[in-house]
Amino acid sequence: MADGLTGLDVADVDDDGDNEIIVCTSGNLYVYSSSGVLEWQKPGIGGSDVVIGQMDADSSLEIAVTGGQVIDTATKLVQWTWADGFGAILEAEDIDDDNMEELIAAERWYFVWAYDVDRRLPKWSIPIDLDVGAISVTDIDDDSVMELLVGEGQWGDILAYDTITQELEWSIDNPEHGVTDIAIGDVDRDGDTELIWGAGATSTGEDHLYVADWQAQQIEWSNIHLDGPFIGPEIGDLDGDNRNEIVVVSWESDSGYGSGRILVFNSTNLRLRAISDEIADGHVATGTHDLKLYDVDNDGRKEILVAADRLYDGVIEIYDFDVSGTFNLNWINSTQPDGAPFYSAAAGDIDGDGYLEIVAGSGRAHTGAAGVFIYVYDYNTGDEEWHSLQMGDYWDEITGLALGDVDQDGSDEIIGMVDSGDVYIFDGPSKVLEDILFGAHTALELYDTGTGSLIVLGDEGGDISAGSYQWGSYVEIYRHNFGTGSIDGISLTPTKRLFIFFGIGGTLNLATPFNALWQSSIYGTLFGQRTALHPKFPGFLSTGSFSVVGFRYKLSDFL
Repeated sequence: MADGLTGLDVADVDDDGDNEIIVCTSGNLYVYSSSGVLEWQKPGIGGSDVVIGQMDADSSLEIAVTGGQVIDTATKLVQWTWADGFGAILEAEDIDDDNMEELIAAERWYFVWAYDVDRRLPKWSIPIDLDVGAISVTDIDDDSVMELLVGEGQWGDILAYDTITQELEWSIDNPEHGVTDIAIGDVDRDGDTELIWGAGATSTGEDHLYVADWQAQQIEWSNIHLDGPFIGPEIGDLDGDNRNEIVVVSWESDSGYGSGRILVFNSTNLRLRAISDEIADGHVATGTHDLKLYDVDNDGRKEILVAADRLYDGVIEIYDFDVSGTFNLNWINSTQPDGAPFYSAAAGDIDGDGYLEIVAGSGRAHTGAAGVFIYVYDYNTGDEEWHSLQMGDYWDEITGLALGDVDQDGSDEIIGMVDSGDVYIFDGPSKVLEDILFGAHTALELYDTGTGSLIVLGDEGGDISAGSYQWGSYVEIYRHNFGTGSIDGISLTPTKRLFIFFGIGGTLNLATPFNALWQSSIYGTLFGQRTALHPKFPGFLSTGSFSVVGFRYKLSDFL
């Protein structure tokens, strides 16, 4: 596909029963088959938008571009050129019932025009006070007269004009900056058509999708703006109904002006059950960094642990989630290290005294921080019990953290990975540093063998390795290269056969220890950082910069 695309439309250009994809750049027009094969192109013809329609009396469709050209799709020749160009945004609709679509062209400022392509003349123009972000031509009120819907830029309105009289019928205030696109539809299935538009992308602030009752000129709903990368998924029964929930948390919200929010999904139908308020009372400065589920109070329900900061100071928050969809904050560390956001979290009785500890890996946000440490907190009091020596370099972050019996001595170790790559292993009860695994490691996971845990690591060169404690030290027992680029995350399946999920280059990958089996499409930075099997249906879920994605496959399908 061509680079630098500015406009797209879809239609059956050659009347063969299959749609073509028509795209343009600032200086070229391309027509592709639905499978992506280039069928023909017009060099030197393009602009910021393209539209296709039946715009004159012949049997073939016409393609118009904002550069000012109209191309006949049968002859592939330019049949008309308007020297001034057709503005910046195009639509094609029959607004006068002559069985030919008029070309509707919006300039970025001042005017929207209608052109009779068959007569090769302008039909009308409508002045607009502000810049134009989007247009749509549709019969929103079902009166057999098309309306021109104009989304003004900046903090303007959504305007509706009668395309016959050019009179303003109504307007709705847009609470955000600019309009990205406009659509209509019965989105709530109440039998009435709603007006939908996107806004906010042209400012540094939050972005929203709005749904409005156009007759009452009232907004009915708008989304909560979430910023990735999303962390998770984690799966467990949060509300005690014996059905698992799927949990993810956003890095930030409102284009970075708000803190992250926790999302809980129903595992049966994947519907969103609830979104939390901003964590840390909206005072997170560096983003949400980790998410874990753990039954901290032994009530049979898992709680939600999030690692972040409160104005740069390290914070672990633990939330309950009940059957009504309510989040309740029930724990926070009472001593919060200055300037040391938490990048990783875990929970467990690491010293074997029968009481739970909360473990957190920090980073350094400013020079006032004491260091890059692993912290251990008493769950009952929230007080710090211990912190480690300085790990990694001055500005490092502990991005990987795990608890497990990796030396098979009957008690857990604390394993922390700094983002410069080294892995530190501390004895849980004594907190003595047992070993450092040096290397350019980028991902950490433990694999339970039944008698102990293997340390599984990904690195910046695409290798996945495993280390086992043998004869007083950790010995590498496995290594395999799965491609170029950093391993962004590793997840191991709790099944009889070992499957490895890992992220690399924005893709999720599935492998057995020595064979790559499958790779997803690219879903954005850090996709595949964490993957979980769906708790009810065959398939798996993963997250990345922009979304939570589910894949409906049986693992056996890949063998």
